[in-house]
Amino acid sequence: MARFILDVETIYKGKQIENNFKKFMERVGDLSEDLGSIASISLIEKHNTGQFHNRTHLNKLTKKQIRIFNDKPHG
Repeated sequence: MARFILDVETIYKGKQIENNFKKFMERVGDLSEDLGSIASISLIEKHNTGQFHNRTHLNKLTKKQIRIFNDKPHG
Protein backbone atom coordinates (compact mmCIF):
# COMPACT_ATOMS: atom_id res chain seq x y z
CA MET A 1 0.00 0.00 0.00
CA ALA A 2 1.30 3.45 -0.92
CA ARG A 3 1.38 6.31 1.57
CA PHE A 4 0.94 9.97 0.78
CA ILE A 5 1.31 13.23 2.64
CA LEU A 6 -1.43 15.68 1.71
CA ASP A 7 -1.70 19.21 3.06
CA VAL A 8 -5.19 20.70 3.00
CA GLU A 9 -5.60 24.43 3.47
CA THR A 10 -6.94 25.62 6.79
CA ILE A 11 -8.83 28.90 6.98
CA TYR A 12 -8.48 31.05 10.09
CA LYS A 13 -11.34 33.32 11.17
CA GLY A 14 -10.03 35.15 14.19
CA LYS A 15 -9.11 32.49 16.73
CA GLN A 16 -11.38 29.91 15.07
CA ILE A 17 -10.08 27.28 12.68
CA GLU A 18 -12.50 26.62 9.85
CA ASN A 19 -12.15 23.48 7.76
CA ASN A 20 -13.98 20.75 5.91
CA PHE A 21 -11.90 17.80 7.15
CA LYS A 22 -14.86 15.50 7.77
CA LYS A 23 -16.29 16.11 4.30
CA PHE A 24 -12.82 15.70 2.75
CA MET A 25 -12.20 12.41 4.55
CA GLU A 26 -15.63 11.08 3.52
CA ARG A 27 -14.87 11.89 -0.12
CA VAL A 28 -11.53 10.06 0.05
CA GLY A 29 -13.36 7.03 1.44
CA ASP A 30 -16.02 7.22 -1.28
CA LEU A 31 -13.38 7.52 -4.00
CA SER A 32 -11.52 4.53 -2.61
CA GLU A 33 -14.71 2.44 -2.65
CA ASP A 34 -15.49 3.56 -6.21
CA LEU A 35 -12.07 2.28 -7.25
CA GLY A 36 -12.69 -1.04 -5.48
CA SER A 37 -9.95 -0.35 -2.97
CA ILE A 38 -9.46 0.36 0.72
CA ALA A 39 -7.94 3.55 2.07
CA SER A 40 -7.39 5.08 5.46
CA ILE A 41 -6.69 8.70 6.17
CA SER A 42 -5.26 10.16 9.37
CA LEU A 43 -5.52 13.74 10.54
CA ILE A 44 -2.23 14.58 12.23
CA GLU A 45 -2.76 18.31 12.71
CA LYS A 46 -5.77 20.62 12.35
CA HIS A 47 -3.77 23.65 11.28
CA ASN A 48 -1.05 24.26 8.75
CA THR A 49 1.76 25.34 11.04
CA GLY A 50 4.98 24.11 9.50
CA GLN A 51 3.53 23.55 6.03
CA PHE A 52 2.93 25.59 2.89
CA HIS A 53 6.36 27.18 2.71
CA ASN A 54 7.45 28.66 -0.60
CA ARG A 55 10.75 26.82 -0.22
CA THR A 56 9.74 23.16 -0.44
CA HIS A 57 12.70 21.89 1.59
CA LEU A 58 11.05 23.54 4.64
CA ASN A 59 7.84 21.47 4.25
CA LYS A 60 8.70 18.76 6.76
CA LEU A 61 6.58 16.86 9.24
CA THR A 62 7.15 17.96 12.80
CA LYS A 63 8.08 15.54 15.58
CA LYS A 64 4.62 16.13 17.07
CA GLN A 65 2.88 15.21 13.79
CA ILE A 66 4.93 12.01 13.48
CA ARG A 67 4.18 11.09 17.11
CA ILE A 68 0.44 11.65 16.61
CA PHE A 69 0.44 9.39 13.55
CA ASN A 70 2.49 6.69 15.27
CA ASP A 71 0.17 6.76 18.30
CA LYS A 72 -3.02 6.52 16.20
CA PRO A 73 -2.15 5.55 12.62
CA HIS A 74 -5.78 5.20 11.53
CA GLY A 75 -7.24 8.21 13.29
